[in-house]
Amino acid sequence: MRLYLWNASICESLYLPLQTAEVCVRNAIHYTLIRRYGQDWNTNHAFTNLLLKKYQEELFRTTADEKEVRGAAYTVDHVVGGMSFGFWVNLLTHSFRHHLWQQGMRRSFPHIPQGIEREDAYAKVNQLRVFRNKVAHHYAIFDRRPLAEHQNAMEIIGWCSPSAVHVVRQLSNPRRVVQKPKRWPTL
Repeated sequence: MRLYLWNASICESLYLPLQTAEVCVRNAIHYTLIRRYGQDWNTNHAFTNLLLKKYQEELFRTTADEKEVRGAAYTVDHVVGGMSFGFWVNLLTHSFRHHLWQQGMRRSFPHIPQGIEREDAYAKVNQLRVFRNKVAHHYAIFDRRPLAEHQNAMEIIGWCSPSAVHVVRQLSNPRRVVQKPKRWPTL
């Protein structure tokens, strides 16, 4: 039980960095889609026809659901938040290198280091997605290099906003949790 509680505490300490990194990635890609396909990129056939069928279906379903739920308040921003992280990661794959990366996606990550290419960005963001899913599904992560995964998330956040890195560092300290487990009540 103590190991379970320690693992849960580590996951808790990683929630904000993982969430912030995911939001940074999807917003950066969203800005690229707006520049390339317009404000209504989610209904632009020049874009949607490029997607794998499962992502087309997810996009169409999410758009329809958000329009129904939001009514007159609907914007494409609701779709951005409603799409799976897998959808956004997919847009960093080789299939989209000409349509998005070479068309200016790098600009959407204004602080990405010069040496990071599309395949590097994809690998790091996909690593984030896999780890985030483990955290979200309550897997044991204490032995899956949580501090290295935290560093990966912070690096991705830094591609978009150094000030966001500062805020997340102030509010989250997984190193303290990993290195110094709490004293749990006697079980």
